[in-house]
Amino acid sequence: MRVKLLFAGVFILLITSIIELRFFVDDYLFFYNSPRLIDNFFIFFQNYTHQFGIYRPISVVYYYFIYSLYSLSPALAHLIPWLLQVISGYLLYYVLRLQKMSLVFAVIVSLVFIFHPFATEQYMWLAANQGVLVSLLFFTEIILLIKQNSLKQSLITTFIFSTILIFTYESTFFFFVPLIYFLYQKYHHSLLKITSINLIPIFFYIITKIIITPQDPRPLINSLPQLAHNLSSLSQALLNNFLDPYYQNRFWIQYGLQGYQELLLNPAYLIIFIFFLAGLSFVLLIHKTNTHHDPTSATIVFWFLAFICSLPPLLANQEFYFGFRALFLPIIISTIIIFFIFELILEMNMRRLVLLLSIVSVSWFVQIDIHVATKYRKMFDHDISLASSISKISPPNSTIIFNSLTPLDTRDTFIHADHILSCFHYKWCAPSILKSQNKTIQDIFLSYVYIPPSLDTLHPLIYLTYQPDKTLKIDGIIP
Repeated sequence: MRVKLLFAGVFILLITSIIELRFFVDDYLFFYNSPRLIDNFFIFFQNYTHQFGIYRPISVVYYYFIYSLYSLSPALAHLIPWLLQVISGYLLYYVLRLQKMSLVFAVIVSLVFIFHPFATEQYMWLAANQGVLVSLLFFTEIILLIKQNSLKQSLITTFIFSTILIFTYESTFFFFVPLIYFLYQKYHHSLLKITSINLIPIFFYIITKIIITPQDPRPLINSLPQLAHNLSSLSQALLNNFLDPYYQNRFWIQYGLQGYQELLLNPAYLIIFIFFLAGLSFVLLIHKTNTHHDPTSATIVFWFLAFICSLPPLLANQEFYFGFRALFLPIIISTIIIFFIFELILEMNMRRLVLLLSIVSVSWFVQIDIHVATKYRKMFDHDISLASSISKISPPNSTIIFNSLTPLDTRDTFIHADHILSCFHYKWCAPSILKSQNKTIQDIFLSYVYIPPSLDTLHPLIYLTYQPDKTLKIDGIIP
């Protein structure tokens, strides 16, 4: 019961920050582009499929639900993915307990899953919510497979969940490998049948890609040098995120300190945070830490295979940056493996030390998350204000050439990826946010990103410059 109460407290902990969230980057496209997703779902889906092919169709259905809810209540729409994130964390705790991890270590890993700063994109940014859906579905699948005692039931379960997962988000594309291993280790027969059933969703996915050719396909690597380059970039991203002093200071330390300052400015928030730490300490420190559990070697091998199989989807795209959203899955799986190893080798004193360090780490993660949420809201306010200013000074039906004397944001691949980027950094996002303020504006081109070689002069052209003092200057108008 005390663990369930702890997870209820986890949900309450970030509510104040979550309800202040609004839109970010791709959200504007789904909500404002014509035809609007929530007004003409089938027309939107038809156009979407024509452009991208059969690409995460279940995510599009989810977008219809979440953006429809957003039109009624932005706060409630953002509470849904946060609730799903907490539920996924509890399901992970349940999975680890079924796999014979001790209560205290299972709680730690699940809280790391929920609060790790790399996870914030998938529940704070609506367009990235598919990461939450995949976690929820995958942990549910594992629980069912552990509890079921019939191979037939297990094969039906893995077929259904794997099919849903692969058409939601490709991060678990290769997870058929650990699933085949898990089922064969459990039943010790019918390897061919187990393998065949697990491969059917993969073949189905590939066939849809062949039959429906997208107008705008995602460029994939097609050579070993490209694969080697992406693998090198992935390794560099992982090392930089944790070991490079520049990133340690600029993200891990600075964000945590700023989150702490924001806590101090909100007494109610600070009280909730203190109660959470007290509850966490109570659950972890009063529990017997000298009780050893014996997870099987098959369990560790399963998660090791899951870790290996979480990497190929990250390496498949050309010119892919390894932001937090991409790195979260392999990092959380590696955390699971580390704590299973701790379960096997640590004595009582070392286990207590790990618990104390984990409480400090989780509390620091929470402070970072609070500041990340603040940055999201500030970015929304900044972009809406800028879009409103542009729409007010632009003639009706005009095309805008937008220039900035100083960069609106600094792209830093290893500093929280998209979190610090304005909508006016992306050529596809700026037109969408302008439509939210002024539907008569024809288009906007960002001079520091892309300007087409020829422009449609049937509409007035207006040249705008964004000044360092955050004001707009009209450089010229061509009627």
